[in-house]
Amino acid sequence: GTVALLLAIVSLLNIFFSLGIGTGMQHYLSYFLGRNDYGTIRNIIYRFTIISILLASAGLVFIYIASPVFAYLFFHTFKYIFLIKLVGIDLFFSVLSGLLGQMLWGIQKFKSQARWNIIGVIISYSLPVIFLYTFRNVSLIVIGWAAGNAFSAIVFLVILLRIIGRGAKGEGSFPSSQIIKYSIPVFLSSLIGYGATYVDRFIVSYLLNLSLLGIYNFALLISSAISFIVGPFSTILLPKLSEMYGKGDKDSMKYSISKGIEIMSTVYVPIALLVASLSPYILLFLSNREYLPASYPIMIVLVTGSLFVSGNILAVAIQSVRKTRIFIITSSVALLSNFTVSFLLIPKMQMIGAALGYSSVTVTSFFVL
Repeated sequence: GTVALLLAIVSLLNIFFSLGIGTGMQHYLSYFLGRNDYGTIRNIIYRFTIISILLASAGLVFIYIASPVFAYLFFHTFKYIFLIKLVGIDLFFSVLSGLLGQMLWGIQKFKSQARWNIIGVIISYSLPVIFLYTFRNVSLIVIGWAAGNAFSAIVFLVILLRIIGRGAKGEGSFPSSQIIKYSIPVFLSSLIGYGATYVDRFIVSYLLNLSLLGIYNFALLISSAISFIVGPFSTILLPKLSEMYGKGDKDSMKYSISKGIEIMSTVYVPIALLVASLSPYILLFLSNREYLPASYPIMIVLVTGSLFVSGNILAVAIQSVRKTRIFIITSSVALLSNFTVSFLLIPKMQMIGAALGYSSVTVTSFFVL
């Protein structure tokens, strides 16, 4: 439960201090790639690398100052203050690696980003497991997370600095305000969207207890693991569609969106339904009988996700043509839906009510998109 809550705090602040500019950088870097304007691409990378470092530093300072508030509100004790301050180091590198990695996506260096990110992720998850089994100390888990994110951030920074150094200084002028203008709706919707996807967990924590939160969070962990199928489609489609938008090739955009939905549904749906049907056995394999109640939330989330999985492609399509204000509507409706359903059903149905609230986010977002 403690680990789940720490991850929830880092996820919220990561969104907040990224300001949504990662998506804006992705779109505009690919847009100018479609126009063969490499000078502007280098200009954007240079300026937003500095901005990324400043945002990550602001996150570190904020969590250090606000740690007593987080400890009191969510842990109901001040003994976790040091642990929350330590999470600030992970937040710094998490924000930095996320933004720098999205720049690499924008210039379509997919293999480079993936290669080094894989190593970073392996470090982020293997070190905590080793530390946990060796020392039984939650603080060392946080240090393990930070080490993996630090590795990815440093490597991404080196790659981007090399790209900047290849061109002449001062070429390719482009106003940063355009990217920020594009990104503000994404930022607001991401912030609201975080609430939409996490409000059920906070209500479980508030109305029930950390043990049930730990079991419920494990259900969502297994359910969201299937999103590894969705991730590559979104990652690659946004830069590719943005490049097509830069070229004015609308026919290719329509074809790519249609095929993206078709292929993703073909891959995602059978795997999601298989995991849903085998969820009790998966839980027994990964944990113990105390986690078996998590099978019902897994089934609810994955079946709902299978029905509305194409919403992920629709969201990318809207981003690629700069209609980002729509996401404020989708996330607001999703937040209201999850809060209402969770608050009404969690006291009566506990984790099943939370899963219904969480799943309502997918449904409402799809119909707005």
